[in-house]
Amino acid sequence: MANDGIQAALEDWNRRITAKAHAVVLAADRGNMKAAFYCENEAKKNAVREIYSIPIKKSPKTGKDLWKRTALYKAGIGSGVHPSLAHTAMIYASVPYAKWLEYGTSKNPKALYILTNAVMKNRAAINRLIAQAIGGVTG
Repeated sequence: MANDGIQAALEDWNRRITAKAHAVVLAADRGNMKAAFYCENEAKKNAVREIYSIPIKKSPKTGKDLWKRTALYKAGIGSGVHPSLAHTAMIYASVPYAKWLEYGTSKNPKALYILTNAVMKNRAAINRLIAQAIGGVTG
C-alpha cells in the first residue's frame, strides 16, 4: 500500500520534471531565434555601413559607374534554425559572393566581417536575450 503512494508520487514528480525540462528547452530555442533575428538585423546594419555607404567608383575612360548597387547582399542576409543541429540558430548570407565579402580575396584582402561582427560584437545582447527567454519559464 505504502509503495503505491510512493510510486505515484515518483511518477508525478517525473512527469512534472519532464514537462518543466521540455518548457526550458522550448524557451531556449525561442531565445536562440530571437538572438538570431537580432544578429540578422545587426548584420544588415553592418552591410549598410560597410558596403552601401561607400561611393561607387567611376570609370576614368567613360565616366560611368563601374558597378551597380543592387542591395542584393543585404536582402540575402537571413536567419533561421540550423537544419542539422538541434537547438541551434544561424545567420547566413545567401548570395554566392558572400564569402569573398566576409573574408576578403587575394586581390582585395580587406575582409568586411559583416556577419562575424554581427555576432561577436553583440555577445552580451545574445546572452541577455536567451537568458530572458529561459528566465520567463524558470522564474
